[in-house]
Amino acid sequence: MDVLNKLLNEHTIVINILVIIAPITIICLYIIAFLQGRAISFWPPKIGKKVASIKNLDTDLLFLNQIQQNRTMSNGIIILSLAKSSQ
Repeated sequence: MDVLNKLLNEHTIVINILVIIAPITIICLYIIAFLQGRAISFWPPKIGKKVASIKNLDTDLLFLNQIQQNRTMSNGIIILSLAKSSQ
């Protein structure tokens, strides 16, 4: 017990880091990861990759809508050209 008491009294900076600063840092990292939408695992401790943001999803959806409109327009042109050629 004397050895532990001596250790705690001599190394207060190390104890402060281990007991106070390290858990606060870990908690902050998990909170930031959660706010970014990352996958979080507490055991084993793991923070996953960042998922696609809504901004990226909006631009992807806009791009897909444009492709769909272009396909619809090209199909309509083909149908019109076929109707004109059959008359």
